[in-house]
Amino acid sequence: MRVLIILVALSSYVFAGNGWEKTDVHPVVPLTHPTIEQKLEQTDISDGYSFVAFGDQRAQADGSWQAMISEIAELNKEADYLFMLDSGDINDQGRYSDQFHRLHEILSPLNDLPYLVGVGNHEISYNQHPVARENCAKFLSYLDPSLSAEKLYYKKVIGDVRYLFLDGTDLVVGDNCELEYPDGPVPGSRGEKQMEWLVNELADESYEITFVMEHFPFLQTSSVHRDEARTLWDYKYNGVTFPDILLNAGVDVFMTGHTHTFEILELIRNGDKASMSIINISGKPSGSPGSMRGMRRRGIDVRGQEDQWFSERGWDMTGYSVKQHQVMTGPEEANQFAVITVMPDGSVISWAHFMDPEGVRISNAVILR
Repeated sequence: MRVLIILVALSSYVFAGNGWEKTDVHPVVPLTHPTIEQKLEQTDISDGYSFVAFGDQRAQADGSWQAMISEIAELNKEADYLFMLDSGDINDQGRYSDQFHRLHEILSPLNDLPYLVGVGNHEISYNQHPVARENCAKFLSYLDPSLSAEKLYYKKVIGDVRYLFLDGTDLVVGDNCELEYPDGPVPGSRGEKQMEWLVNELADESYEITFVMEHFPFLQTSSVHRDEARTLWDYKYNGVTFPDILLNAGVDVFMTGHTHTFEILELIRNGDKASMSIINISGKPSGSPGSMRGMRRRGIDVRGQEDQWFSERGWDMTGYSVKQHQVMTGPEEANQFAVITVMPDGSVISWAHFMDPEGVRISNAVILR
């Protein structure tokens, strides 16, 4: 009888090949982690703080993501991270409620840390299934009461540092996945409302440091999703390109994902020397080693030839320079997370942690600000 009951229970689930359920047995409920506001009430950040960042783990849910969370939980016992930041793609297909139920389980070893998310394309099903946006908004509703299926962008403030989390899918494909490489938001769309919100937020000059988290890169060496990156590079709102909107406002760090790579770039505008660090943290390339899919996702070491390399691949680099500070390539590819520290003097430093089979490999520090 016990075997029969187990078989019946299992039969109510359908699994994707990467370990995610494709069912709706459990309703979506909000994540029960503390908010960053609650965490700050209990934490003195006068000496600085660290947070842990990762992303695009939806391709690693067959065990790699769980192993990484366990490693972070062990480190957190001593490090006492302030929060964790996810660059998006938190599950495979957000239209299935059971995938959010699984997320509760995966994140449970770190249930004492706030979970801040820059919403990716998979958890909202590329805007092709409205229920996915509803599910995602419900799951993340503990973060901000303003979140809804119509608004998945928000702001968090930690001391004199602001973190702006965007919903890049609305910008890149439109409200209903109806756009192909748009040059700007459609009037009256969610994308236009979001860009208006972003520009208004950035107009506030009272913050010392600004992070912007947006799942889709606008600058990358990986060849996968390159057309989307060039779209954001040229994307204009009120006649100003997306990168210039960020540079004009003095954004310090742009955090991104989507490509399943690890890379740190610096964008410099030559005229006024405005600059911004770009950190892509999105797991290891998916696909078997040597496969076409894995090769297309792979980051490329272009140090010393950055401007020419990007120009030859369709980016208009007139007036800009790029420096590549770090990139994961070839035999060093591994799932990863970054520990990012905000120092009392305003410095921001990143250490990448790579989940090698023999143990965790920590990169050299990179100063983001």
